[in-house]
Amino acid sequence: MKKVITIGFTALMAAGVVGAQESANVVGMPPASDKATPKISAEAAGLSAYVWRGQVYNSDFVAQPQLTISQYDVSLNIWGNYDLKQNNVGNAGNFSELDFSLAYTLPKVINELQFELGLINYNFPNTGTRS
Repeated sequence: MKKVITIGFTALMAAGVVGAQESANVVGMPPASDKATPKISAEAAGLSAYVWRGQVYNSDFVAQPQLTISQYDVSLNIWGNYDLKQNNVGNAGNFSELDFSLAYTLPKVINELQFELGLINYNFPNTGTRS
C-alpha cells in the first residue's frame, strides 16, 4: 500500500510540474498560446497487450509511439503499434498498425466545450499470413 501511495504521489507531482511549465514564458520567444508557433509532441507507451475494438491482436508486449504536429488549430498525428513479440498472425518486430489523422479545432467554444473535426486513416501493414 505504501508503494502505491508513493507512486501516486510521484505521478501527481510530475503532473503538477508539467502543468506549471505550460504557463512559463521565455524572453524573446512568442507566448505558448501563439497559434502561429508550430507545436511538436512525441510520446511512446509500452503495453502488455494490444487490443483493438475488443479483439486481442497481440497478447504480448507492444510499443505504441505517437508524433503530433500542430499549428493554426490544425494537427497531424501519426500513431503506431509495434509488436515486440509475435502477434496473432506470427509476425514480430514490425508495425501491425499505423494510423494517420488530420484534425481541425473549431474556433468557437460553447459552454467550455471545444469541437474538433478530423479524418483518420487506419493502416494494418504486416498483418497478412506468412508464406
